[in-house]
Amino acid sequence: TTVAPTINLSAEYVCPDESATITVESPELNVEGLSYKLYNKNDTSTPIAIITEPKTEPVAFTIQEGTYYVTVSHTCGGEKKSTNEKTLQEYQAPAMPAYTSTPATSCKETPNSDGTITLKNPMGGVTYTLDDAEGESNVWTGLSAGTHKLSATVDACSSLTKEWDVNVEVENITPTATVSITGESSFCEGDNTELTCEVETTG
Repeated sequence: TTVAPTINLSAEYVCPDESATITVESPELNVEGLSYKLYNKNDTSTPIAIITEPKTEPVAFTIQEGTYYVTVSHTCGGEKKSTNEKTLQEYQAPAMPAYTSTPATSCKETPNSDGTITLKNPMGGVTYTLDDAEGESNVWTGLSAGTHKLSATVDACSSLTKEWDVNVEVENITPTATVSITGESSFCEGDNTELTCEVETTG
């Protein structure tokens, strides 16, 4: 009597076009007429691979993205499906994260490098860089106004990298002057007094 097999999977995620391995746990060995068959759950009509009368472990199948199960059967009759299924998934390229930016200031057409970009919803397992530099907790400071290159790479799969343009606006600083009399406020024609001018800059 054959026993319904249990299967294991070497990895749950792989890079695009890579494969993983399904193995049969404690397979029956050296049994004449015994076969293990691999099926894709989406096409149960024909087995993908067959291992007949295995002699040694591992009893293993190479798979790509999808959901699979294994059956064991004997030429004398009877077929049993594995007690579990295994799903292999491919890593996906990261989506562009939402971000906020604060403008870089400029006074009399002289730009400053004080803009910032902050990612709002970064994905776990992804490394983000701005102009090839990693930020502190996905925050970049000291940025000039203009377009910057944001990149995202899946840590487990370096081939999955995406790039986007992000912008830092410019904020013009407007100076404000306040003039006050610090000398005598009353004086005769032809005399002098003292004035003080204070200048503040606001965005």
